[in-house]
Amino acid sequence: MSQNDARGQVEHALAEIVRETLITRQNIQVPGLGNFRIVHRAATRVCTKRGGMEFIPPRNKIRFTPQA
Repeated sequence: MSQNDARGQVEHALAEIVRETLITRQNIQVPGLGNFRIVHRAATRVCTKRGGMEFIPPRNKIRFTPQA
């Protein structure tokens, strides 16, 4: 196995672990990288350029804070 293949497998495994952990709405800390957490965004209304209103539904966003 080449170094690039191993790196790809590690990246894929890390992404899968982060995704599964965030689905359960838990925060995750990766040593040497940073913290991932879910932040809930409320529904909003935005004025359009034509003068109308547009509704943006509520959603969850992933926030990443790099380790200092």
